[in-house]
Amino acid sequence: MKIKAICFAAFAVFLISTASSLSGFSSKTGRGVYVDSFDFQTEQYFYGVNSVAGDDGEINNICLYDIKKNTVKYVFEQSDFITLRDNCRDEIVGFYYQIGYKTDEGRMLMFPRDSVSQYRALPPAVDTQKASRNMIIVTYSKSSKLKTLWICGKDGSGLKKLAEFDRSTRFEIDAMYNKILLIKQEGNKLKIDPYNY
Repeated sequence: MKIKAICFAAFAVFLISTASSLSGFSSKTGRGVYVDSFDFQTEQYFYGVNSVAGDDGEINNICLYDIKKNTVKYVFEQSDFITLRDNCRDEIVGFYYQIGYKTDEGRMLMFPRDSVSQYRALPPAVDTQKASRNMIIVTYSKSSKLKTLWICGKDGSGLKKLAEFDRSTRFEIDAMYNKILLIKQEGNKLKIDPYNY
């Protein structure tokens, strides 16, 4: 009886881990991004907007819903896309933001790695006011084959393009020092470009 219970528990854990790893997966491109969360610091929801309604493929924009004010904004307005990519909408392949500082662990929580359920209260050991008020977005252009690094406020304000990089560049986020690092090997040396967020 115990063996059956252990096997069932192991199978359940496997199913849950498989389902969570597929969240936001884009079958068309082989890349995935998860944009569906509640930010306790700003008290608003972040939702991914697909290129076509009803399509679970690539995400091209982020909707910001302020539940208290009942307002809706988008990170990328139509005019941004026209200016940035000659009417061609890029795919969002990365979405990150700080949730808050977890005092009992002495570290900053980052979405999506440390996602917290939006259906329950935030643990008391998390100080949301110590989190950066910015979000980090990475887009991919099918035409140029380059990724673009963006930063803006969690309310969508101050959208700024920081850099473009190719697939040979490593992308890292340091949550303690609020730095984004683009790391690329050139010859026998590493080139590291840091950006504050």
